[in-house]
Amino acid sequence: MSWKSTVALLASFYLLFLVLGVPASRVLGFVGPLPDQVSLEGLEGTWVSGRAGAVRIDRLALGDVVWHLAPAGLFLGCLEYHLEADRAGALAGSGSLGRCLGGRTYVEGLTVRMSAEDLAPALKADLLVPRGQFDVHLESLAWDDETFVEAEGRLAWRGAEAGQGPPVRLGEVNVLLVRDGEGIAGQVTNRGGDATLAGTLTLDRSGRYQFQGLATPREGSDVGRMLGAVASRQPDGSYILRWSGRL
Repeated sequence: MSWKSTVALLASFYLLFLVLGVPASRVLGFVGPLPDQVSLEGLEGTWVSGRAGAVRIDRLALGDVVWHLAPAGLFLGCLEYHLEADRAGALAGSGSLGRCLGGRTYVEGLTVRMSAEDLAPALKADLLVPRGQFDVHLESLAWDDETFVEAEGRLAWRGAEAGQGPPVRLGEVNVLLVRDGEGIAGQVTNRGGDATLAGTLTLDRSGRYQFQGLATPREGSDVGRMLGAVASRQPDGSYILRWSGRL
């Protein structure tokens, strides 16, 4: 090997190490400014792999989040990362997050498990006081600067309970998520519990969500008084539920 080839090879390795060593904080400039509700603390590592010691979305604490670059995304003009989040005894999750040239952001294969008590502050649940466990599975979710462009997933609320004092038990609540126009819509149903539940959950690009549905006490249950504190009773004995807010 000639001295020119040796110098060129060494220079190439030097440039490679420089690129691989770019701090993670520099990548945020490409991803775009973080929403006001999102905060990162204890940022360590490079754009290839690293961790954030404390990630918080509004009042929801995600704990430690680790990321690794998925190189295949670069060939499609995207920065894609595999993420893993874990907070002892409360939350665990993993999935892929990417952002592409042109402004498209996407999530794939996301699985998150958290307690309903942890999610309640973020939802500003007030009188509902949810209890139980949430399991979230997003096969795909994508959005641009204005709208959602893809959505497919489901949410299961296991051991679902809501309300102050003696709670209303709802068994297992399931939400099937799909894209609906420029937003996301979810059909809500449940199995077991003190009342049957049916309704629709919607979410728009700004983070505003709304639930409208009906809860009907099962025969033999005594949950009318508790439902009456948060819902309007109808002549047929069912209760109209309306719940809205912003994530």
